[in-house]
Amino acid sequence: MYTSEVVPAQIGVWWTRAITLRFAGICPVHAWWERAMDAVRTGEIDPAPLVSHRLPLEDAALGYELFDTHRATKVLLRP
Repeated sequence: MYTSEVVPAQIGVWWTRAITLRFAGICPVHAWWERAMDAVRTGEIDPAPLVSHRLPLEDAALGYELFDTHRATKVLLRP
């Protein structure tokens, strides 16, 4: 979900790669939050596959690096 009014973009890169950008509006997170959480609670939705790494809190810097370099989808830090 992107909430800024400014989008820093390199239009030339999009142009040369023939990338199409479509704006579909803002996601109404608050409108769907309770329903989504209920689906997780009942087991209808399993968020576990989104987590690629579970690390101890002292490895937080590694977790941030993994996410920043796109080697992780979601990192959970254990205290």
